[in-house]
Amino acid sequence: MVRLDKLCNWLIIICLAGLLPSIVYIKYLDEVGSFVFLAIAVLDCVLNRNFKRYIPLFMLIGVMFFYLAYTLLFKSYNTAPYVLMDFVLEIKPFLSLLVILAIRPKLSTKEKFIIKTICIINAIAVLPMYFLSNYMMEQLVGHLAYCGATAFVSAVFYLLCCVKPDGTVEKKDKLIVMALLACGIPCMKAKFLGEAVLCVFFLWLYKPMMFHGFKPQYMLVVLLLASVLFAVTWNKISYYFITGNSGTFNPSEIQTYARPVLYATAGLIIADYTLLGSGLASFATYASSANYSGLYYEYGIDKVYGLSESMPDFICDAYYPSLAQFGVVGIILFIVLWRWAYKKLFVLFKANTKLLRFFFIVGVLAICAILIENTTGTIFSQAHGMMIVAILALAYSQEYHITKTNQITT
Repeated sequence: MVRLDKLCNWLIIICLAGLLPSIVYIKYLDEVGSFVFLAIAVLDCVLNRNFKRYIPLFMLIGVMFFYLAYTLLFKSYNTAPYVLMDFVLEIKPFLSLLVILAIRPKLSTKEKFIIKTICIINAIAVLPMYFLSNYMMEQLVGHLAYCGATAFVSAVFYLLCCVKPDGTVEKKDKLIVMALLACGIPCMKAKFLGEAVLCVFFLWLYKPMMFHGFKPQYMLVVLLLASVLFAVTWNKISYYFITGNSGTFNPSEIQTYARPVLYATAGLIIADYTLLGSGLASFATYASSANYSGLYYEYGIDKVYGLSESMPDFICDAYYPSLAQFGVVGIILFIVLWRWAYKKLFVLFKANTKLLRFFFIVGVLAICAILIENTTGTIFSQAHGMMIVAILALAYSQEYHITKTNQITT
């Protein structure tokens, strides 16, 4: 049997090290990484005959090829090359997730040390960005949102590598996680602040199974957490989705005028193309802006600032509107996938809550980050998204190996 788990781990380490440069300078890092993961899966099937573990991956590929055929045969909002481009962009984050979940690589002590070192370097590297001019910052990292995302990924990845064999995390490691999170605070993005609040809650206040049942003290904690999340994100939620330009015009946030239009139009598309959506490369994706989709004319949003053919800068400004391309079927499959991923974590966690507590926390934080980031960004389909799904998959993998070891010893 050929072991590919170490290759998988080192690919994750390389992509983590290239996280910040990937935004501007190594733009295809996530594409290359995702398809190397796919190549690893193919090798595992061919050399080790491990076909069964990749059933979810085969299902994903089958679904995506169905949508590819559906688009090419029945939809004509974009040309074939851009439909194929969107096919690649849509499938890549899920490839990484399902391959790592299938291989279940175990991190060695050396690999954990390397990852923790990279996490510290990445988090520190974002700090100078806050003192640069907007032009210089954009030339180096593209947008301040990436600084917050890098800090969050670094903090949670660091936490993953700090769990001791007895399932505990030392206080000094928790404080380092807090310090890494703090590196993202100056970005002042609502998404990051919400993720940071969740991280602090799970790190210091969460008790296993506290959300199961209705214990008054735990319900009070949940209400307090919800209040804090609401407080730190309300201004941005109100501006992005409710008040929009009814108040003072803010040039630095001008993309927020396009975002509500994307969400509203996504609803109209689902109403018109309910079952299977409008097809690949048709709406709210990079491919639909690189070669302007005819769907924007059909719904009369081609005159909206940032959504026009001459200036399509804000077309891929949020991930969720792009689900309109897949209709109700695609939205259900998207929800089922994340519910399945959570259940895989929870089933193992329930078997030994004390030993697996922090791995479960890391996995839940990764899922929460994906769901939050997708509201107002497309980090999910970029290198940062690939690292977040890697965190989720690795958290499950460590849970799996610990559970398996305990079964053998008992």
